[in-house]
Amino acid sequence: MKKIIIGLFFLVSYSGLSQNLRYGAVVGANFYDIEIDGPLIAGTAGSPFNIGGFVDYKLDKSFGIKVHLIYNTTFEGEYNTTPGLITVFESAELKTLQLHALAKYDVRGDYNKGFYFVGGFRMTNVLDAESNENEDLSDFYNKVNFGGQLGFGTTFLKNFSFELVGDYSLSNTLAVDNNKSKNFGCYGNLLFNIEPLFN
Repeated sequence: MKKIIIGLFFLVSYSGLSQNLRYGAVVGANFYDIEIDGPLIAGTAGSPFNIGGFVDYKLDKSFGIKVHLIYNTTFEGEYNTTPGLITVFESAELKTLQLHALAKYDVRGDYNKGFYFVGGFRMTNVLDAESNENEDLSDFYNKVNFGGQLGFGTTFLKNFSFELVGDYSLSNTLAVDNNKSKNFGCYGNLLFNIEPLFN
């Protein structure tokens, strides 16, 4: 993950004068439903506030690639076991660092000026996980998990964009034997392009 961050910084520094590059801040939230194939039962989860940065590179009039680097604190609800509905823990707090690698298609054929579609992959690195009773849950969750993303967005006021992006887990988020999670949710992102401030 550190190498990826350094690579993004190098890309922005090296291409800072390019008209094809946009970069800036991203804030938002995400929520998801947890479905588990196994004896565990869980409900919903989410992060009310995400913060990070993005890089958006224009390939041609319609296509581009973009990367989001996001930090958040995710809150997951109660986990129970069946039969008997024995509570494993009432809630969990996860601090994560996420990388979203996305392809972008601008519908109007005029890049960064209106409605667009995005799709790609997410990689989440779980930095810390604790229960509501401050129990270390680092052995309960996999350190890294992956997801697929597909959604849409729109650019407005030249330097702002808003996105709604669906997310589906492609790997198991749980490190518990005989339990495989299938999470489905959505990200809401507000992006602010700061590139004009430096050029």
